[in-house]
Amino acid sequence: MTTATSTAVDPARAFEKAAEALNRSDAELPIDEVDRALKVAPSDSRLWHVKGLIHREQEQREIAIPALRRAFELAPGSALITHGYSRTLLEAWLQSVEAFGRPLKLNPKEKSGWSGLLPMTGSPRRATGF
Repeated sequence: MTTATSTAVDPARAFEKAAEALNRSDAELPIDEVDRALKVAPSDSRLWHVKGLIHREQEQREIAIPALRRAFELAPGSALITHGYSRTLLEAWLQSVEAFGRPLKLNPKEKSGWSGLLPMTGSPRRATGF
């Protein structure tokens, strides 16, 4: 077996595994697999999103914010991605009101946009929306 074959990763499967792990408080977060998947699919907004959420969960917002910003750049119409980016800016005490306004414009009925403008409650891990 060659090295390339043994380290190959399926980006869709890496995303599914990461999303599932983020929704479970007892699951190990597969950041290495997500990073390998991003080498295969560097324009996959979903992978950038889960990478950011994993780093956010690990309280590494200095890594989470650029990853979430990249996800937002790749999918500016996604209310879910925009909310994750906005929420992480808020948690890092950075300007976030304008960022929260974007998902509200995209979908005013979506509760996640409004929730960012309210006091924070609950675990960030359970606020992924997956």
